[in-house]
Amino acid sequence: MNFFRMIKMDFKRMFLSGKFYFAIAGAMLVTVLNISQEAMQSRWNASVYYLVVSSHGVGAFFEVFSVLAVLPFALSYWEDSRNGYLRCIETRIGRTAYCWSHLVVAFFGSVISIFLGMAVVYGVLALKIPWIKKEELKH
Repeated sequence: MNFFRMIKMDFKRMFLSGKFYFAIAGAMLVTVLNISQEAMQSRWNASVYYLVVSSHGVGAFFEVFSVLAVLPFALSYWEDSRNGYLRCIETRIGRTAYCWSHLVVAFFGSVISIFLGMAVVYGVLALKIPWIKKEELKH
């Protein structure tokens, strides 16, 4: 087994895990909490663009996003060690490659879960409010 097959297997495990989808739901919740005050103040008479800009992307919730995104993958080493999976993989690929594979998958998994969480919230909002208003366009 080589390193790239290990990454492929870790990505498959991540996408099949319910924890990954829990992280997406958490990112959605944090995004809604981040924009809800501004949306309520504008009485939902705002655009998606305005809500994104007013929330400063991730803003003050960056720390919460980081924890939510990494949480599903943080204990994977412990779980693999506990259920004996690590012993089987170590003999084939080695601990260093295993750890690097987990690091790569945790990074990309957290980026994907944050992106999908924000994209779903803003996509649903775009069904109800405009993407951008004419007065927000700069000439």
